[in-house]
Amino acid sequence: MTQQTIRIDRQLWDTLTNLAAKKGRNPQALVNQLIREYLQVEEDKALFRDMRRDLRGREMTDSESVEFVHRHRREKRAQLTSRKTG
Repeated sequence: MTQQTIRIDRQLWDTLTNLAAKKGRNPQALVNQLIREYLQVEEDKALFRDMRRDLRGREMTDSESVEFVHRHRREKRAQLTSRKTG
């Protein structure tokens, strides 16, 4: 895996490392987790925009919404798995 370097404001980094130390976490691992969570939130927002567009005014039931999200995530996992093995 290729690693990249980013510049983070010193005060922000110090605050993060202090918090990570209190929680017994590695600051770099914490940043990686935060980035992954942010990307997941953005992906979910895009997914829900697509859902609204696909419904074209029809309301989706709760169970339909849950199934839609589960299906999307299964497909996403399958894509990631095929890239790792391919």
